[in-house]
Amino acid sequence: MASRRQLNIYVPDQNEGLLERLRRLSERTGRPINRLVLNAISEYLQRHTPALPPSAPLTWG
Repeated sequence: MASRRQLNIYVPDQNEGLLERLRRLSERTGRPINRLVLNAISEYLQRHTPALPPSAPLTWG
């Protein structure tokens, strides 16, 4: 089994709507919230770190 790391994200009250939208997207797509968040982080880093080589694709072993 692959090792896993944990990341805690604190969401201010004024951004609570983001969590609700994320939950609904997870339900609609059948994809876990953690996968949606990891994909979003990966896409963000690819767009905003052009000088770095792209990271390896995420795997869901």
